[in-house]
Amino acid sequence: MKIALIYFGRRGGGPLYSLEIGKRLSQKAEVLAFISKEITNFKNWQESGLHLFAVSTYKNIGCFFFSFLNLPKFLALKRRLKKFSPDVIYYPFFHPWFLIINLFSQKIPKVFTVHDPFLHKGEKNFILQKIQDAVIKKAARVIVLSRASQEAVFKKGVPTDKIDIIPHGPFDYYQKVGETLSHTVKKEPTILFFGRILEYKGLEVLLRAFPLIKKQLPETKLLIVGEGDFRRYCRFLSHLRDVEIVNRWINDEEVSHYFSRADLLVCPYLDASQSGVIPLAYFHHLPVVASRVGGLEEQVVHGLTGLLVKPGEPAKLAGACLEILKDNRRKEQMGENGYLKAVEEWNWQSLSDKVMESLKKAINQSE
Repeated sequence: MKIALIYFGRRGGGPLYSLEIGKRLSQKAEVLAFISKEITNFKNWQESGLHLFAVSTYKNIGCFFFSFLNLPKFLALKRRLKKFSPDVIYYPFFHPWFLIINLFSQKIPKVFTVHDPFLHKGEKNFILQKIQDAVIKKAARVIVLSRASQEAVFKKGVPTDKIDIIPHGPFDYYQKVGETLSHTVKKEPTILFFGRILEYKGLEVLLRAFPLIKKQLPETKLLIVGEGDFRRYCRFLSHLRDVEIVNRWINDEEVSHYFSRADLLVCPYLDASQSGVIPLAYFHHLPVVASRVGGLEEQVVHGLTGLLVKPGEPAKLAGACLEILKDNRRKEQMGENGYLKAVEEWNWQSLSDKVMESLKKAINQSE
């Protein structure tokens, strides 16, 4: 069985997710990975043992739009793909170039892992959404990360018997390249908000909840880490103490450091398909307080690995955080439960086995 794994993204969770799946698939089949030379973990791809075909994609948003006009590059991709002659193409994470690749590989079945099937509150990438929808419709099978996402993809016209649910796995890579848990001594209770600063992630709700937490646990600190526009939140910060903000892109070697400083991850999202941050928290033995929205309800087992609250309600969010922070024994048990869930249920070997089954189904469907 020959698999062409194709992903041209550069940074974030996509490069890591694609590599983790790719490495395991290569143990079961012949894999050729088509990747960007600008991908942040390029060295790790080179050291993985995977066969690679790397092309220069783009280095900024300006170059991104012009990249669609680079005909010689797409012809080179077409030639290499034809020479490899894969049984199936696997798209592990969305990239707009897939639309063009589909044009010159129409006879090859495709499996597409859709991480976010719909636009979230505050997002405006309507063109990218339309491109992703077009790629979804051309896929022989679609992999989603939660039942909530399955419903969203079904509404786009994909039959449920062509949709496979395979959860997100934990990235141990961050610990391997960065500071480990043992290097950080925790003093004050610390709440972590981690990820891109976007409206749908509900940071405003957390900032409204934090004063309520401070009233009962005055020593509590809030650590906000992520890239994005922070201007809309400045008015909430003027009267808050003990809030540390790291408002920039976080390099891979830094990620574990911030998780090791925390006692609790909070995901106060207003809507969500799923979150790659939650498995990461579990891998760092952190309980999670999250909103009852989308796939978060499937990732957080209420009362076992964390607590779920109604979205958009600061008082309920504060209450859940206090419930965990005030009970160290329960906090540690939830963290351990989350860790076991990550390594036993969501380990990459098990997840890649399920991806392989999806790929085989796609091939059989096309015969």
